[in-house]
Amino acid sequence: MQHLEAWLEKATVLIDRNYDLATGILLARRLVKGYSDTHARGLSKFDRVLSSVPQLRDRDDAGAWMSRLISAALKDEGGEALDGALRTLRSL
Repeated sequence: MQHLEAWLEKATVLIDRNYDLATGILLARRLVKGYSDTHARGLSKFDRVLSSVPQLRDRDDAGAWMSRLISAALKDEGGEALDGALRTLRSL
């Protein structure tokens, strides 16, 4: 329950400051699905995507970046696409 509350708080805090990012944070929850190993992988990807929020917070293209990260997280089971997208974001 604490994980859910933290997720909602991240979006709520940013809604006035960066609406597109707040919406992206809410949409990222779709990464968490299934049960057992699938759920664990999805939760890990969700956490990794949300770890980018501090870097995205003040960017005009934050919503677009959040969308890219979510798409990358959904691309492959191992998370290689997400790793690459996060590396690219960190290099900006």
